[in-house]
Amino acid sequence: MPDRERIQDVRVNHIGSYYHVSFTPQTGFRQVSEGIKRTTNDVIGNRDHANDFSMSERETYWPRFSGEWWDSGNLIVGAYSMPASHMAPEAPDPGSYYGGISPLDKNNLAWEILSKTNPNVPDVSVPTAIGELKDLPSLVKDWGGNLLKKVAKGHLSWRWAIKPMIGDIQKLCQFHDLVEKRLRELRNLQNKKELRKRCSLGSDKHSTDWGGEFPIESVVFTAKAIARTHYQMKMWGSASFKVDPSFVFPKARADLTRLARRLTLGITSYDALATAWELCPWSWFTDWFLGIGNVIDACRNTVPCTWGSICVMRTLSVKNEFQVTNVPWWITNVEGYPLGKWIRKERHVVTPILPFSLSLPLLDRGKWSVLASLAALKRK
Repeated sequence: MPDRERIQDVRVNHIGSYYHVSFTPQTGFRQVSEGIKRTTNDVIGNRDHANDFSMSERETYWPRFSGEWWDSGNLIVGAYSMPASHMAPEAPDPGSYYGGISPLDKNNLAWEILSKTNPNVPDVSVPTAIGELKDLPSLVKDWGGNLLKKVAKGHLSWRWAIKPMIGDIQKLCQFHDLVEKRLRELRNLQNKKELRKRCSLGSDKHSTDWGGEFPIESVVFTAKAIARTHYQMKMWGSASFKVDPSFVFPKARADLTRLARRLTLGITSYDALATAWELCPWSWFTDWFLGIGNVIDACRNTVPCTWGSICVMRTLSVKNEFQVTNVPWWITNVEGYPLGKWIRKERHVVTPILPFSLSLPLLDRGKWSVLASLAALKRK
């Protein structure tokens, strides 16, 4: 099954001209290519299984200037839809900015996808929620002390107590819809259909401020512009599941509905292990490094299923945005919207190879904030 690369170039060439009385020859031309160039890499054949895929799309537009400078009836300088040069609207590669996905990352993401898409994972784990209620008073209670400790206490209370509780309450308010969704999944598995599920794996979006003015040269004159850059990343995953042929589903609708309710609320024999781990002191900290919680969720098997076609998808983009701020007095028209954009779309087929998820989480800003809050509470 050979790899295939395809290139689609729909850019349009634009030619501008200029005149300068002191140049020989006096008239010249400049050409730029504007529009989209797209490159895709995929696999030929293998239609019955998931395949790696990548797409790179670059989009570029240049500003164009027109005007004439006359002196005593003589043309000194002229620009006729003249595109800017020495300006870099091409955006940097978003793949370099966000980095690639290493083999270790693929292993970790495979476990995370399975833990989030496993049909046996509860929407709200009632046993875990009940077990954590004993810690709620100490988390919410104001310990007093200085402002730093109050801020740290508030951050931890929100992250570990209030926010999860709000999320559980919201899900319980949608309990009927969640059970019906789970019931549809069970029926599909019962009918020997493949269940395809997806989950979010994070996102990022931020922009730089407008920078200072920089020169734009266009052969016969110099203008000025400002620029800023927009970064965006979205990552999600998917996996397919098939029920073990040896598993016998309840025949009665009422019994199948009860099973859907138990799975939705996490009231199964297998949830005892997951609850025991969640209630262990500092289990959340261990999960930062080993991801044991993800592995436990991925291996839930109240309804035994086999997984396949685990995929990680990413969309990365970087966009350079420009504003022309200053042009020579004799320039009478500025056309076009200077823009550079680079989009990458990727699909990686991944497999959980290691028996656990291993990572170095201290580069995560959210986890640093938790450690900082804990350090503030221990500060004398």
